Amino acid sequence: MPATAIDRTVVQVDDGSYSVINQTWRFIKRKNGDEELYKVDVDPNEWTNLATNAEYAAVKKELMAYLPTAPAAAAKSIKARNLRRVFKGDTYYWLEKQNNTIKRSKK
Repeated sequence: MPATAIDRTVVQVDDGSYSVINQTWRFIKRKNGDEELYKVDVDPNEWTNLATNAEYAAVKKELMAYLPTAPAAAAKSIKARNLRRVFKGDTYYWLEKQNNTIKRSKK
């Protein structure tokens, strides 16, 4: 990680699994209930899973507080698969494919 990175915590969602990461830790809660915890500042390749180590229970609890308690269901609409977000400077817009043409949508 760059030395000038701002310390922040990011939550990533992927098909019912969650990942919480900051400059020091990465916690993963899988859809099937499995958990992983890595100290990424010393283990950037995530080789050593610390999730079952009682010494890190407080860290796990702190990171789990970022997870949604009642997540919304994933979109099942085919329309969502036909959208592409295009970044332009510090803004973005959506492109939508309809009848093999691209239509610019509002953000």
